[in-house]
Amino acid sequence: MAKVAHGTKLLENAPLVSEKPFLGCRVSELRRFGITSLKETTPKKSRLHQLALGTRNSPQDMGIRQYLNEEEGEGYWDAIEVRKGLFLTITDAHYLKRAEMKLPPEPLIKIRVILSGSIREIGSERVHRAGEVSVQSFAGDMTSGYTIEPSGEPLQMVVLHCQTRAFAPFAEALQNAGAPFAQLAKSGATSNQSISLGSSMGIIQIARHIFVSRDQFIPAVRHLYLAAKADELLCWAIEKSRPKKQLAIGANRLRQRDIVRLHEVRSIILSDCADVPPLKELSRMAAMNSTKIKLGFKELFGETIGAFTQRVRMQAASQLIETTDMPLSQVAFKVGFSYPANFTKAFKQQFGITPSNARQSKLSAE
Repeated sequence: MAKVAHGTKLLENAPLVSEKPFLGCRVSELRRFGITSLKETTPKKSRLHQLALGTRNSPQDMGIRQYLNEEEGEGYWDAIEVRKGLFLTITDAHYLKRAEMKLPPEPLIKIRVILSGSIREIGSERVHRAGEVSVQSFAGDMTSGYTIEPSGEPLQMVVLHCQTRAFAPFAEALQNAGAPFAQLAKSGATSNQSISLGSSMGIIQIARHIFVSRDQFIPAVRHLYLAAKADELLCWAIEKSRPKKQLAIGANRLRQRDIVRLHEVRSIILSDCADVPPLKELSRMAAMNSTKIKLGFKELFGETIGAFTQRVRMQAASQLIETTDMPLSQVAFKVGFSYPANFTKAFKQQFGITPSNARQSKLSAE
């Protein structure tokens, strides 16, 4: 792929994608260097084009497409920014000779889906083959890359490149995710690791939709479609990374469906802790056996439904005492207590002080 020079021209075909970090370079750097209209180069060089959307009078960059030259083979690579910090690369290229891709250091997470062909990680014997979904994270302290060997089938691949800021809308979802997303949620940083998600049919299906979108949508619509599909792919990857274990409960076992429903029960409690439905109603809403809800909730979340509800109520009460001048009797009612005495007892049991002492501490601090 062509290297971007620190000037206003493109150098001949070179192994590095860019002298700067890969993400954004092929869109924002070209624009920064004053290259607003890319024409085809000579046949001996890779052909680089802007992918644009909008009208002729009001163009808007969507990304960059690079075609292989005759010596390399045939096909192309698309690099598309779907939103800030989130980029898609779509590859449909049949290589005639060995190619090596080296990427400069940058902290990010990649979700790679290979639909056809294979690649080999540089410095490793690991080969990623068709039908495989992998997640790679990079700390930004070392170069990375892979080699592509010529074969009888084209390399067809969809890769989602995620800078850390791309995960802002997913902050809560990352809390219970698996590697490498959990580390990002805890520390805000990424490390160097590669994880296989196996052959996830949900993710592979999304990747196929992304791959064929070139022939299905005009550019302006395609950009919206790809943005939606990129977020969908990211959601699937986060969910598939979550450790999947069957939880034993006596003669019963929690399946993945049960675990999802128990998360729904937890969300119901969080949405209105003052008016939590009784167990019979929770069972109806979640379409689960009452016994499985009780036992499963404790095993999955480490506390009973009652203990969780009480803790959430006390946290809500503490916040109201800390941030408002609401009378304590009203605070008690607002978090689900009909009698202030019961509220006082529960609050002291949770925090070691009474609500009135907590209010007094707040007033003293002011």
